Amino acid sequence: MLDENGNLVGVIIAKLGLNAAAATGDLPQNVGYAVKSAYALPLLEPYLDNNSPEPNKPAKRPGFEDMVANAQKAVVLILVY
Repeated sequence: MLDENGNLVGVIIAKLGLNAAAATGDLPQNVGYAVKSAYALPLLEPYLDNNSPEPNKPAKRPGFEDMVANAQKAVVLILVY
């Protein structure tokens, strides 16, 4: 999850599935669960080096397309079996 400046604020871990639809009789949309970046950072710090980026505080907010393009460079899918 990114804020309006393109900074990481959370890591998405799950989404609401079809079991919720069966339980409620309705299909929820755009419902996800995330871990705050403050909780995920201690797990990642051993793998970071001094070249890690600082939070982005631009004078002008980046456009949505620019944020998406930059985020895609840093996003990976992790499959757990």
